[in-house]
Amino acid sequence: MLNGDKDSVVTMTYDFVPTEVISYAPRDIPPVLRRGDFGVGSDGSIDYPQYQPDQATGNAFVKISASDIDNPSGVDLMGIELVDQQAENTNIMMTTTGDLRLYARNATTPWTRLYTSGEADTRYLIKSNNLSDLTNFESARSNLSVYSKSETDNKFMIGPNNLSELTNVVVARQKLEVYSQSETDAKFLQAANNLSDIVDTAIARTNLGINSTLENDAKYLQVENNLSDVKDVATARTNLGINSTIENDAKYLQVSNNLSDVSDAAAARTNISVYSKAESDATYVPKTTTVNGHALDSNVTVSKADVGLGSVTDDPQLKISANLSDLSNVAKARTNLGINSTIENDAKYLQVSNNLSDVADVDTVKQNIGLDRFKQSPSETMIYPSSGQNPYRITIRPNGDWGTWRDDTGTWEPLKIVAGGTGATNKKDARLNLNIPAAYKIIPDGTNILVGL
Repeated sequence: MLNGDKDSVVTMTYDFVPTEVISYAPRDIPPVLRRGDFGVGSDGSIDYPQYQPDQATGNAFVKISASDIDNPSGVDLMGIELVDQQAENTNIMMTTTGDLRLYARNATTPWTRLYTSGEADTRYLIKSNNLSDLTNFESARSNLSVYSKSETDNKFMIGPNNLSELTNVVVARQKLEVYSQSETDAKFLQAANNLSDIVDTAIARTNLGINSTLENDAKYLQVENNLSDVKDVATARTNLGINSTIENDAKYLQVSNNLSDVSDAAAARTNISVYSKAESDATYVPKTTTVNGHALDSNVTVSKADVGLGSVTDDPQLKISANLSDLSNVAKARTNLGINSTIENDAKYLQVSNNLSDVADVDTVKQNIGLDRFKQSPSETMIYPSSGQNPYRITIRPNGDWGTWRDDTGTWEPLKIVAGGTGATNKKDARLNLNIPAAYKIIPDGTNILVGL
């Protein structure tokens, strides 16, 4: 029903009338909770006494009398008892008179005292007091098995004293297996003595495998003798593979002889590929010969007239040395040769140094060379089956993920069974498609028992 007009609020009233009963069921009326039940509203009076069960059957406010054997304090306790289908209930209780004390227990832990901050201060050591609140320092050190400062000073040696408080130095050295200074000086060689304190130098040299000066002088050649102390000069030359002066003079050409001691001059010329005077005169043209009247006593310069080109001028011809710089019209010359200028080539062709960055249309180039189906991004490489809006692509990612991806759904496409896959993206569907049960039992063809797995 619609009510209201221009001067009042418009309201709509709806009447809902049930047409059928969908379902119904009876329900027990729960017991009525009255004051005093489970300790709710109890005040300890005759009308509303405190709730004191052996074990509450529901969450309750309870009292444990001082005389109760279950009371850990010796005075009346009051608090709450919580029930949660356990063998024992959970309680949090406090004393009703005297010092304030808190107790708690649960189904697996017996009564435990909960200390207030004031009680904890008197029961435990305070960190900020740095152990100054210990009642007996000597007993504390004994419990920790540590010494006091005076005990430590009396029992142990102090580092700065550098072992001066040793009571028996000799015994200490024996324990450490070290020598005294006098024992060391008597037992070992002194560096400052430079081995002069060796008892037997001959035995020392034998132990070191070295010779004395006299033995070395008798055994080895002296540098200052310049090999004059060689016993057998001929044998020495043989050992060194060298000749004597007489042998060298008989075997080799002498510089002072200027090749006059060559035994066969003709063979020597052949060996070094040179001509004799007679052979040179017979082979080469004398300098007195002329070419078109030019003597051969220097570099011969042949003129145009000498070669029959006296009528040819220099101006119409291009000079080799000018390297085409003497062209009168460079542009026309390029046209005649069918070539482009550097500027024209740069504008017309791709530059090698640009590495294809000067391509006018990258997409067209990809199509021309058949690479338009390949795409890359920082996170994956994609291969599409055809150009256009085909949603399927093969994707390879750096973490090793690969397969067929659908761009339109944003999901992996399972590899079909005909292609060697399972046709699924999870284990259950894979077993279903391949007709393999979870327990790997053989299933007859045509059955479909995995539908409910």
